[in-house]
Amino acid sequence: MLLLHIPTPPPPAPLIEHVITVDNPLLNQSYEFAYDTILAPHFIPAYTSICANLQTSLSSFTFSNEMSADAFIRWIEKMEDPLERIEHAFSLFSANLNGPEIRAISEEFSSLGIESAKLLYYNSAVIQYLTHFKSDEIFPTLSPLEQRIIEKRYHRLFLEGAFLDPAEKQIFTQAEQDLSFLMMQFGNNINDYMGSNCITVYDKDKTKGLPESYLARGFNTYCKAHPDESSEASLDEGPWQFPISCSSYAAILQNSESRDLREEMFLKMYTMCAAGPLSNQEILTSILSDRKTMAQLLGFDTYTAMSLSTKIAHSHEDISTLFEPLKVKAKKASENELNALQNFANSLGFSGELKPWDVGFYAEKMAASLFDINNEDLKPYFSFDHVKATLFDFTQKLFNVCIEQQTKAAWHEDVTFYTVKDQNGTMLASFYIDPFERTGIKRPGAWMDEQKSRWHDGDVQHLPVTYLSTNFSPPTENMPSLLSLQDVITIFHEFGHTLQHLLTKQEYKSISGLNSIEWDGVEIASQFMENWVYFKPLLRRLSRHYETGARLSNEKIDAIINKTKFMQGSSLLRQIILGDLDLELHGDYIYADDNTPEDLYFSMLSQKAFPPEPIEKNLLYRFTHVFSGGYASGYYSYLFAKIMSSDIFAAFEEELSLPRNSKNLVELSTKYKETFLEMGGSKSPEEVFKLFRKRAPSTEAIIRHLGLND
Repeated sequence: MLLLHIPTPPPPAPLIEHVITVDNPLLNQSYEFAYDTILAPHFIPAYTSICANLQTSLSSFTFSNEMSADAFIRWIEKMEDPLERIEHAFSLFSANLNGPEIRAISEEFSSLGIESAKLLYYNSAVIQYLTHFKSDEIFPTLSPLEQRIIEKRYHRLFLEGAFLDPAEKQIFTQAEQDLSFLMMQFGNNINDYMGSNCITVYDKDKTKGLPESYLARGFNTYCKAHPDESSEASLDEGPWQFPISCSSYAAILQNSESRDLREEMFLKMYTMCAAGPLSNQEILTSILSDRKTMAQLLGFDTYTAMSLSTKIAHSHEDISTLFEPLKVKAKKASENELNALQNFANSLGFSGELKPWDVGFYAEKMAASLFDINNEDLKPYFSFDHVKATLFDFTQKLFNVCIEQQTKAAWHEDVTFYTVKDQNGTMLASFYIDPFERTGIKRPGAWMDEQKSRWHDGDVQHLPVTYLSTNFSPPTENMPSLLSLQDVITIFHEFGHTLQHLLTKQEYKSISGLNSIEWDGVEIASQFMENWVYFKPLLRRLSRHYETGARLSNEKIDAIINKTKFMQGSSLLRQIILGDLDLELHGDYIYADDNTPEDLYFSMLSQKAFPPEPIEKNLLYRFTHVFSGGYASGYYSYLFAKIMSSDIFAAFEEELSLPRNSKNLVELSTKYKETFLEMGGSKSPEEVFKLFRKRAPSTEAIIRHLGLND
């Protein structure tokens, strides 16, 4: 039941007061929230109450030389915990159930979040303590863990504007509040566009090539949207209604034999939020402006410089130098790939130059010709439930844990809940999975987010709770949710993030799980898990036809693995261009009427093998990672981390290539678990990598995995 989306009459005043002060589930500080009882009206009163409690606690907090670094860290983590828990809960509802009730309070909630952070980080005693522990006299006497936490917290204090003068603080805080609202609006506009746009097909000829499962879904969607006309419709004759979503985009552009339909879907996606009442154009430029204002107030020339002050990479130049050899290989490979694709399309009777809405279609046909496999033909072998069960079984064996599903109500009926225990049955953590698409109210893409961290507050041991959310096609009455291979990679990727949060052993919340990991290292564990999808024995186990139970043949599995190198140059080049664009927009870029953000992107697209279509520059207006997520000046992180994750997986490849020795593989898995999963943010990813590999990262493995060897 979607509690946030069923309009109800306003309750009488006494009942509102009762909900706020007595029965508000967000004021329950037990192990975790009862998500099925949370309503939008609970958030603001609960947050206000928590902020008031924080203010009371801070009013009596004074500096003393007697307090140790350990005591201070545990104190500040206790102060932050109620705030962080409600912020994570609001983030969960905003991402997964983003209806009008949540949106109505988003700006106020965001402002409260900024105010609460200022309460804590502008507190004079907090500033005194962090300055004291960071001093040349005290800092060397701290333990390595205390040093890392104090270093990170002191820098956060600086980035929060705590050392600005009052007038500068006011400007900084206003820019921060504006930025928070703009980022929410950017994402909301995309959700609204997807929820209010669709493609309705009345001509059966235009559906040629589309998968049966997709047509069934389109027919059901039409009937639900037009109940008065459903009696005259039929699955065979239509009509069919297709949402504007990532899954629809892939289904149509890869499979539709109708070039008109492919172009229509492409244009729908690339005009998304580019103009009209849901335009993100002005929002994007305002986001860039606010970020630049904040960075310059703090003494940085650019937002990119400010962002990189918290990361492994130190400058845009360092990143470009690292990526340049990969870019050269990617560009050369991309030219060869797209020339071959053009020739292949011509051999099938295509005339003229391939357009962006043709590339996916002919690439799919070319892959079928080269490898005798088709993505849609493979989907029946990868039902969501079976893939999930196999992923869990593999994880249990690799990391010696036990994952069990439990009965527990959540925020939506599709959500399932699991506990994680060690080999002795000791509880370690728990997590939720929210797997299916809800167009218009659930943000696109896939992600994980924490709800609680592992930490010890001095009295109580807290265990981690997280959730994983994807946008897979939901099951129908006669068919389970079927995944593409890219979907399988997606759930492995997000589960890699989840494991890093769940299996941490750190007792300070500040460095537990993903906390304090430099942003360009957070994708290491997730991308490490991706590699296992194409490990032949596991891929065979992942495949099972949902009707017959048959596994994919060894020949098909070999073909799938060989296909992983297909068109990788083009994919890598696109990733490098987007990462460079992000750094440049937040770097030395200066807005002008003849040098807009989309102009900059369009000029960068000229590096592609095919001349770009002008409309492609509109991708910026749905670039959620950068403009409504946490990847500003950090989109490069995916490739940066992939270099390390590929090198880590190469260690397993080396072990698996030797005569079978399960003891060595167990030792290697344990070593990975004890470093990348259990250490959390206690050390930088560079240090953790060297502990695991005994050397610095190399690009050899990623070049080999992508098939870009000369």
